[in-house]
Amino acid sequence: MVAAQGFYDDAVYRLAAGRGSWQELDAWADKGYGDAIAKGLSHRIASEFRAGATAPSAETRQVLEQASAILRNRSISALLAALPIIGSTHAYWDGDALPALLERVRAGDRAAISLACRLAALPGETMGTPIDTCRTGVRLGMADAMVALAILHHRRPDDFDNGFEKKAAETLKVSQSRAEAITLYRTAVAQGHPVALARLAHLTAIGGGVSKDDVEARRLATLAAEQGSAEGRTVLGLLLLQGRGGAPEPERARALLIQAARSGNRMAQLTLATLSLHGQGAPLDFTDALTWVHLAATSQRGDPPRAEADRLLLEPMERTRSHAAFIGNVAIDLDARIRAAQLRKELADSGEWPLVDPIPAAFPPQR
Repeated sequence: MVAAQGFYDDAVYRLAAGRGSWQELDAWADKGYGDAIAKGLSHRIASEFRAGATAPSAETRQVLEQASAILRNRSISALLAALPIIGSTHAYWDGDALPALLERVRAGDRAAISLACRLAALPGETMGTPIDTCRTGVRLGMADAMVALAILHHRRPDDFDNGFEKKAAETLKVSQSRAEAITLYRTAVAQGHPVALARLAHLTAIGGGVSKDDVEARRLATLAAEQGSAEGRTVLGLLLLQGRGGAPEPERARALLIQAARSGNRMAQLTLATLSLHGQGAPLDFTDALTWVHLAATSQRGDPPRAEADRLLLEPMERTRSHAAFIGNVAIDLDARIRAAQLRKELADSGEWPLVDPIPAAFPPQR
């Protein structure tokens, strides 16, 4: 294949410069490159519209859904999100269709507002949807818009790809303000939004911009965990493990942390590694500890800021990683890497992990 002679990025640049071909990109898609698959699907949809279609064909939509289930790619998620709302993917891949979406936003169509806000919160992936659509949703009392805007104000690195949190202010004109984020989280919590519940539970547990209150953190984390939030389960597990906000519940804590770890939460994965490294609440087991450390390394998302993570964990993340690095037994490490790879495949095949990208998952379209 042509693409085998170079690199994926080279193929993209050549295509953008008019010197490449979609066949070259398809070669990378055949090799499993998620971005190449997403770009190829966008091109396929665009080709259908240029041929006179008003919506993607049933075959293309089926391919989109299959790709989304396997890759959890934010581009594909955005393409799919547009379909039930405006009957096409125009709002995502074609800036010419943006006015039609924004007209529906101005008319107060909640589904259109949700989609426009979702696209605005995907910088680098959107066609210029204004962030004001999120503010419109907030004024209408839409919890999903509140959470989307709160995430942009909060600007935790693990919510963004490629360090975009450093560029959000310039690109989206959204100031970094944890106080503003907390106000929005609190309003969304009143509607029971799981992401807001988990975020506020975490901040309440560490005293991050709010009064530190273990009892309240435990209550919020319980509500988030009951809705399946991986971060909520992690925060609740850590509070139960340490006996904060109530009596210690080590068995329940470990079960919650395993659930969260299997969903890709790094804090949960490294907490389980810490427990196995020190034999706390479980037998001392270096292979198990290294398995969780290696599994954490495969997560595509970074950790929350140290100020928001280490004050809640049993020990700082870097300390757990450095302890694991000093085990120094090649046989144990190799066995742990194999176990981590097998577990990662099992979780991917089951759909438990990878997670949907955090910003799209934060606010499913309202209908």
